[in-house]
Amino acid sequence: MTKIKQLFNKLIIALQFLTRIPIKVELDYSPANIGRSMVFYPVIGMLLGLLLALLNSFFLLFWSDVAAKALVLISLIILTGGLHLDGYMDTIDGLFSGRPKDRMLEIMRDSRVGAHGVTALTSLLLLKLVFLVELSGSIQLEALLLMTTFSRWAMVYAAAYYPYARQESGLGKAHADFVGHKEVVIASLGTVILAALLLGLNGLIAFILSGLATMLIIKLIIKKIQGLTGDCYGAINELIELFTLVILTLIY
Repeated sequence: MTKIKQLFNKLIIALQFLTRIPIKVELDYSPANIGRSMVFYPVIGMLLGLLLALLNSFFLLFWSDVAAKALVLISLIILTGGLHLDGYMDTIDGLFSGRPKDRMLEIMRDSRVGAHGVTALTSLLLLKLVFLVELSGSIQLEALLLMTTFSRWAMVYAAAYYPYARQESGLGKAHADFVGHKEVVIASLGTVILAALLLGLNGLIAFILSGLATMLIIKLIIKKIQGLTGDCYGAINELIELFTLVILTLIY
């Protein structure tokens, strides 16, 4: 029973961290539990994708496909509280500042958003909308589910296998310190099964390509700041959401 309680604790921590879905229960927010809760990130991604698919079907009852997809993207921002978009903008502002590493990290921590961040956000949302519309009528449900699941898996992989750029403690460091190979294997297994069930071989190909895209993004970030931060995890999530849609449009 204790083991089940521990798993439930980690599941709800993951749900509360990745979404704004209110669940009022007492939890043990130790750094170890925060980090190991990442094993459930793809599960939360599946939940988000399912909610988006249901909302998409509802919106299509009243509006055009473009309007429905725009509302789906807005719904995703509301459901997640824009958490990863914030990290994405901060990361872009820092990496494209042209400053030394320490200054880049300071810029990423600054709550103010710069011109690079605004431009990157606009481009990201526009591209997501375009590629979601491209997939309309073929694999809408599958695209929404895989988009949110692959991207949450990417954060697990990034936190487990790459160094943390900051020395001071924080939520990002807790994730990096306590997520490991075991969590990645379990998260990967669930993600692969979902991809195969939804799209068969094409789903597996999409997962492999999204994994390669994740590695490339991480390599580019580490080249700049010699590690990753919590903001970088958010940026990876947002970019893999987009790349998943791009990959699926190429396959289909």
